[in-house]
Amino acid sequence: MDDAEIKRALAAIGNLPLMLEVNLRDYIDGFMLSVQADAQEKAPVDTGTLSRSARTSTRLIGDAIGSEITFGGLAAAYAEVQHERDDYEHLKGGQAHWLYGADDSAWTDGTQRELMVTMGWKAQELAEDHLKAQGGAN
Repeated sequence: MDDAEIKRALAAIGNLPLMLEVNLRDYIDGFMLSVQADAQEKAPVDTGTLSRSARTSTRLIGDAIGSEITFGGLAAAYAEVQHERDDYEHLKGGQAHWLYGADDSAWTDGTQRELMVTMGWKAQELAEDHLKAQGGAN
């Protein structure tokens, strides 16, 4: 899926009634929570604090839906170094680029394509359900 297709898909979100946007946001949030869980399994382990610090935030932003996965909390600088440094040896498990930036990261081009395709299906399903509820479709 190229950038133009992604922009069209996101623009279509702005044309949904608010309740459908909320339902689609919830679907995206669930998808992103599964990406977070995958990233937590790949995060470097020492005490487990880094993995436990993962947070996902999915929200409506104007006519779009945005989602963000973060690690580190107040120690975000530490998390960033652990994420970006390929030369660190993680003796207790985990890897660099656990969230994005490597072929085996939790978020890849393939994950993005999967989200865009399934988001389109979900938006269609929600719209059809909405039309049925409004008496506009059989």
